[in-house]
Amino acid sequence: MGDFLFFERYTWFHRKVKDGKYPNATTLARKFEISRKTAQRQIERMKLDLLAPLEYDPVRKGYRYEDESFELPHI
Repeated sequence: MGDFLFFERYTWFHRKVKDGKYPNATTLARKFEISRKTAQRQIERMKLDLLAPLEYDPVRKGYRYEDESFELPHI
């Protein structure tokens, strides 16, 4: 069950980034009713485990992809 939750969060966050919504740890935490700290760890795991080229934009206060062609790996 835990792996599915991670996948669901990754997928949701990825879709928001691709749609140009600039999600952040706060929006992820609100959506999935988790702590902001847990949400931030999830974003870091995306960078490390999935090699997601996430970059924080301080002006928009959210994340974007440095390489806009990035897609999540297929399962």
